[in-house]
Amino acid sequence: MRLLNWCARVVVCYSVAVLCWCRVTCVALGEVVVAATPLVIFAHERTGSNAFCDALNRQRGIIMNKEAFNPTESYLHGTMRRAIHPRVISNRNNQPRALVDAMVRVATRRRLRYVGFKIFPAHLSSGGIDAILRMQGARAVILYRKNVLAVYRSLRVAESTGHWTSTNTNRFKVRVDVGSFSHFKGQYAAWYTQAMQQVRAARVPVTIFEHSEFFANQRESLKRLQRFLELPEHYAVRASSSSSLRRQNTVPLRRSISNYASFSREVKSRYGSSVENFGSLNLAERPGRRGNY
Repeated sequence: MRLLNWCARVVVCYSVAVLCWCRVTCVALGEVVVAATPLVIFAHERTGSNAFCDALNRQRGIIMNKEAFNPTESYLHGTMRRAIHPRVISNRNNQPRALVDAMVRVATRRRLRYVGFKIFPAHLSSGGIDAILRMQGARAVILYRKNVLAVYRSLRVAESTGHWTSTNTNRFKVRVDVGSFSHFKGQYAAWYTQAMQQVRAARVPVTIFEHSEFFANQRESLKRLQRFLELPEHYAVRASSSSSLRRQNTVPLRRSISNYASFSREVKSRYGSSVENFGSLNLAERPGRRGNY
């Protein structure tokens, strides 16, 4: 009798364990659990990527992290940071797939379709990025800012003042050297070229958003993103209010670059171009653009 009671308890415990496992990993009340999909945001510093991630975090079915692979500190969504072992987070640059796999598991348990994070130029090696892009179902977004001179100005101010978010920087002016800016613009363009080449090589669906156009037509842009991600049409689009989009700099470049007049003359003399043309980059017009953009 004692043996039978022990066997019965073992059977009950085993059955409960199996049911719990099924509930978490396979089926919950008859509903098949679909694994979340990695959503990689390729961006550059000072292109509005924080506001972009905040906008995506308001959408149903998506959980966005920010700089998950920042070499100094990993900026994860609070839900992720609480659920993922600190060792996985601290070892993120050596084993990026381990962190993404962990984020996918957390998002899957929460019945979310996408787990997103952004990647800046200095975050991961091309091999690390490629390993993530080749994960099943991965999708990519290219976020850039057409006005490269504004990116450069914003970056110089942030580096000199330490004000990277929120603080209004209208009162700060910078001096821009034509040669230094031209070098920066070349690096900026090379980063996006590399990103698009890797996306194409991995055959990952990708779409492009320009910073100013996205926030000027946010609701329509979010609808386009919703279609790209194949989210259910009945999911409501939740646009950010204008008051929540806090820009650090709201004055024209002419007033925020201390040597704007001499900079403009030198650009005209050396390149035969206006500041507006010399200081901009349009990915839509770059050669070799192919794929699901």
